[in-house]
Amino acid sequence: MGKQKRIGNRIVRTSFCWLVPHRRRMLSAWLVRRSLPSLKLRQVNFSAGGFTLLEVLLSLFLVALISGILFASFFLPLRAVSAAKLDLVKVEEASVFLTRISEEIAAAYEEISVADTEAASFAGTKDSLSFLSSSGMDLGLEKVGYTVQSGDSAETVTIYRKA
Repeated sequence: MGKQKRIGNRIVRTSFCWLVPHRRRMLSAWLVRRSLPSLKLRQVNFSAGGFTLLEVLLSLFLVALISGILFASFFLPLRAVSAAKLDLVKVEEASVFLTRISEEIAAAYEEISVADTEAASFAGTKDSLSFLSSSGMDLGLEKVGYTVQSGDSAETVTIYRKA
């Protein structure tokens, strides 16, 4: 059925000669290993391809790192725009207030000859200001007063208008 070979003091049967050449080499290496366990087999070079575990883990780490950076970079402009909108609202409110108070002060009367001297002039303290102005809603003069009140922090100030 097959050929018998004498290797050392053992007889090895090699009956699988019909296999393709690389299978024949694997089979003969297996037969030699089985028949002569004391012999060391030569190292086989596996350069046919594939990746080591370290290469796979390193590539997965790099993909995760780059994906995280890209994910964060997509949402960074959105956060910046929303923060800029909040700052813009504060600036617009301050602009409206300053425009209103400057128009009222520009339309203020310094003196008026009436019997009521309290309504006839500017009056001011450290945190309040009152004066007569013609920029009110009705067509006559009105007494306008502003009062400043400190907020919770050093940067916050609340201003009340009284007409």
